[in-house]
Amino acid sequence: MGPFLTICAYSLAMAISSFVAGIPPLLFELPPEKMEHLSTLSMGILVSAAQVLIIPEGIKHSPEGSPIGLFLIAGFITLFTIDRLSDIARSSKRNSNGYSKMNYNIEGGQGSPIDPNLEIDSLSERGISDSHGASSNGNTDDDSRITTSGADLDSIMTDGAQPSTAATEEEDYSTRQILESSGTDTLKGMWNLKSRTSLRKLLFKGFVSAFQNTDTLGLLIHCITDGIALASSLMASNESPTVQSIFVIVAIFLHKLPTAFALVALLIRDGLPRIFVLCHLLCFSLAAPLGALITYMVIVLFVDESLEGLSGLLLTFSGGSFLYVGFHALQKMTYSEPEAGTGIMVPKSRKRMFIDYFVCLCGMLLPVFVAFLQED
Repeated sequence: MGPFLTICAYSLAMAISSFVAGIPPLLFELPPEKMEHLSTLSMGILVSAAQVLIIPEGIKHSPEGSPIGLFLIAGFITLFTIDRLSDIARSSKRNSNGYSKMNYNIEGGQGSPIDPNLEIDSLSERGISDSHGASSNGNTDDDSRITTSGADLDSIMTDGAQPSTAATEEEDYSTRQILESSGTDTLKGMWNLKSRTSLRKLLFKGFVSAFQNTDTLGLLIHCITDGIALASSLMASNESPTVQSIFVIVAIFLHKLPTAFALVALLIRDGLPRIFVLCHLLCFSLAAPLGALITYMVIVLFVDESLEGLSGLLLTFSGGSFLYVGFHALQKMTYSEPEAGTGIMVPKSRKRMFIDYFVCLCGMLLPVFVAFLQED
């Protein structure tokens, strides 16, 4: 299988798995803490795989006297720069738009001011103590945190609306039902919506809101960097696509699945209609494959698809990028959690802290074990 088909196959698998991982919060009430161990395991695998498998393999296949260190730090700096500049841009946008209004504005796509680098722990830290879901009339009860305000629904439905007739009133009623529905009722409402035009308008607004929401946009950019690391590693290991490429795929998949789950759960908590959440999830699922395909095109156009001996250096570059992804994920490990019933952040128990440490350590030791098997 050629490198293009390989990248397409992995990208398709990644997109499907990420999308499926985000579906459960749309249908059921699942505690995000159940996904925390998977996220912690992926952190250990990412850091260890870069140092034990990817970087040594890159050094092994690099020409003698090659600037290994430069390619290593180049991979790290590339992802660091993309991530930091996107944070700066989002921060400037938040400051210019003003975030005193805490309810979710569907038409503008702006949500509550939270950590743009969303992970499982940051979702837990939101808890239920914050009142970010206050509606436009000042209410801060539970219902106002999990539902969309009537004004926001009206702004969606009346945008460019034609004069009312019996048919349009019936269609508006069906549209409102979709926006206010939950679980499988959302999918049923989309299926039963008579006007395909109304459905297209809803989906269009949903996709636009994904790029206007700072939290989703931050994750989209981060997913693109995951795709860069994926494609550079697969292109570099084209000559021997064995253990290294497998671990790269496993590490990225484990890293993305909990994040997809957390993103959907957070958007639902902020009161975004589930049909819009579905659009955000689809954009999130396609971001990493898009980054991988763009990286492939850049390599083919400006380097060479065969790489002509540069595979080792490119693998070292991907090792540096994975070091950043891994260290960035490790920074998200916290030793506090929301207290049941109040949402106030309290220190984790020693048992929970030890479990987090042990799970992360197991992730770090897995690539070490595979490296020993390779030598044998």
